[in-house]
Amino acid sequence: GRRRSGEGVRSFFSERRLLVWILGVVLGAFVLGYLLTTVLFFPGFRGDPIVAVPDLRGMTEAEALRVTGRLGLEVERGDPLPNPRVPAGSVLLQYPLPGEEVARGSAVQVTLSSGPEVRAIPQLDGMTVTEARAHLERLGWTVRVSEVQDMRAAGTILEVRPAAGQTLAVGETVELVVSAGPPRVEVPEVTGFTT
Repeated sequence: GRRRSGEGVRSFFSERRLLVWILGVVLGAFVLGYLLTTVLFFPGFRGDPIVAVPDLRGMTEAEALRVTGRLGLEVERGDPLPNPRVPAGSVLLQYPLPGEEVARGSAVQVTLSSGPEVRAIPQLDGMTVTEARAHLERLGWTVRVSEVQDMRAAGTILEVRPAAGQTLAVGETVELVVSAGPPRVEVPEVTGFTT
């Protein structure tokens, strides 16, 4: 009786069946390992797909919200920064950078431009033209000097356009109107004339 049971096991595990059984176990282990690796290392397969962050720079806030919304991304807005080249209300900076991959539902932090920085024209009383020009240029403006004839001494600042206290975007032009001195009067030759 023992030989028959041994023969039954041997016949069950014939070489062909044994080979199929081993291949099945190996294939099953491979599939299980592949699925486990996919779930652990590629989160996009768990239902929250990975998306590439779009380039939002230069877009208005409304455009950026529309583009990120279509991809399932959120937008977090930081404090605006002045910039002379990017219009106010447009995206100046973003993080993560364009092209980086993030999970759907992640936030993209954006910094909007507040446009060119605007400053008040300072008082320039008592300054020479050279001092006034240097001061205005340090504050970021371009300076143009115009001379006009005036009874005041040459080099006296007569007017600032725009006037002190008014605001002007940095990078714009401030005009200094300066006295060229009193007009020269030609006195005719009067020698030899009698009255």
